Amino acid sequence: MAKKKPTTSTRVRHLAKRLKAQALPGMEDHAIRPLEAIATKYADIRDRRMELTRDEHTLKANALVLMKKYGKTHYAHAGVVIDVVQGDETVKVKIQKPHADADDFVEAVTFDGKQRAAGEADDAEA
Repeated sequence: MAKKKPTTSTRVRHLAKRLKAQALPGMEDHAIRPLEAIATKYADIRDRRMELTRDEHTLKANALVLMKKYGKTHYAHAGVVIDVVQGDETVKVKIQKPHADADDFVEAVTFDGKQRAAGEADDAEA
């Protein structure tokens, strides 16, 4: 007995299943929620960073104008250091964190609960 040839509708269904599984050129990918979420967060942070960069540029230009106004190429006071970079016509700004000096008073609490300055001997030791 001869094999029966599949009907046209059966062939069309098999072809449709194969085509459905493949992405055709130019078609968009299916939405992947985690990728959509991370792309949105990334774009938001990038936009905020760009806005901050514009603000930084404006403040830097204002610092350069003020340094020229006061005739300074170097300014240092209370941990704030501003230097004019001559070749680039810009400024470098540094804020230094204060360091504790050895002369500063440091309190320590002994095991018996008495407060004393660092370096002082306990009454029992003296």
